[in-house]
Amino acid sequence: MILVVDDDATVRMSLGLLLKRAGYTVTAVATPGEALDVVRGESPEVIIMDMNYSSTTTGEDGLTLLRQVKIFRPEVPVILITAWGSIELAVEGMKRGAFDFITKPWDNRLLLSRVETGISLARDAAVPRPGHCGDENRFEQYGIIGRSPALLKVLETVERVAPTDASVLITGENGTGKELVAKAIHDLSRRSSSPLVKVNLGGISQSLFESEMFGHARGAFTGAAADRKGRFEMADGGTIFLDEIGDLDFSCQVKLLRVLQEHTFEVLGDSRPRRVDIRVVSATNADLPAMVREKRFREDLLYRINLITLHLPALRERREDIPLLVAHFAALSTMSSFPLRRWSC
Repeated sequence: MILVVDDDATVRMSLGLLLKRAGYTVTAVATPGEALDVVRGESPEVIIMDMNYSSTTTGEDGLTLLRQVKIFRPEVPVILITAWGSIELAVEGMKRGAFDFITKPWDNRLLLSRVETGISLARDAAVPRPGHCGDENRFEQYGIIGRSPALLKVLETVERVAPTDASVLITGENGTGKELVAKAIHDLSRRSSSPLVKVNLGGISQSLFESEMFGHARGAFTGAAADRKGRFEMADGGTIFLDEIGDLDFSCQVKLLRVLQEHTFEVLGDSRPRRVDIRVVSATNADLPAMVREKRFREDLLYRINLITLHLPALRERREDIPLLVAHFAALSTMSSFPLRRWSC
């Protein structure tokens, strides 16, 4: 059962019809008090709730309801509904335990995808798992070598989240294999037959960001002799890997946030909105929370990209994997006739 909480009868009706058509059982209520009665007596799989109610426009009622829900049902994913201008309120809700947020007006496919992802992750978390992934060699095809507990813990999470559409942030030092993990997430997902588009955001200047990411139409600017697809359009149906996201210029971050939130963008020189269906995987070696505190990275963007965070340990933190890596590179060196000294661990 999915619980919908909104004081707007039209919203309750619209969400109820959408979710019922998708095969879900729905209970829709108008007030936080009614919502708590349902939460106390039943076990909803997902709660979709507005942040503002008729008695307040500050979101305090919504935050209070969220806190109370998490007391009674801490395991239940809560998806917040908010207006674009109230994203700061949604970010505060994420800090207090919300699973995700969507903005009004919502996209039906996107909302259903978030619901499906929430249910899938919650069910998976409730299933006891062994201390390592089932096939320790499964990830060698991606160049991910190791059987240390630190690495196996990461790979176990990869197996768990890959089949969902959850956004993933991969952190770790240079050389820890962030791009390899992104490739594994894509290949193990339902989007594996569609493109994986890799973008190094650190290599895109502020002036080229929109053209590179959203594309441009012929004549949009001097030198635009032909239409050009942007990276988001190239990734439609698949996964976009945003590498070095911590290096993205601050002024470009809000443009990126809007696309990730609404899954629409405008090509330079063409004002028609274009919709895109993508899964987002990001990576950085930067300390994004510290950058948020220093006002160098948007907090709302951070909460949009890190529904799931994977931290890759450096090799010095998993020294037991060094013999396996040496053997792996030695085998590659023999097969390719390259001297071993050309490979580096």
